Amino acid sequence: MIPRDLYIDYNAKVKHYLEANNRVNDPDFYKINCAHNIGPYMKYEGKFSAYSMNFLAGLIKEIFDIEIHDYIRVNTEGFVQIVNLFGGVDIYVPYSMHYDDIYQDLSIHIDKGWNHLDGKKAEGFVRYRQSNDEMGNITHSIGDYERKKEPD
Repeated sequence: MIPRDLYIDYNAKVKHYLEANNRVNDPDFYKINCAHNIGPYMKYEGKFSAYSMNFLAGLIKEIFDIEIHDYIRVNTEGFVQIVNLFGGVDIYVPYSMHYDDIYQDLSIHIDKGWNHLDGKKAEGFVRYRQSNDEMGNITHSIGDYERKKEPD
């Protein structure tokens, strides 16, 4: 699994594009989960019909030496349906996850330990962005630690 906030040190060609489009100082563009946004602007060619996936697949090959043979693009609704089709998923949750956001209509309440999650709960698990201590208190957003490790 590749962490979504993984910092990418792009090659000179990509950095040139970022500079030309006033994105060279935008930290979001240096995360792997933003890489697909770069492909269409570069018209990045490859074996897929989408420039976005060609760029992302090329980046993964370049950095990790992992060949991407095919892909499936799924939105959150599709993710929920797929998990439900399989009757849910068993996941070990390393700490209790409790979060409510009325603006996103998002409510996540999953206890620490082994859990059988239906599609909606699994969506909450993958969307959860905070870290908690043993008492359930929020200590920082997941990704803060990874961002602190990024070079200046």
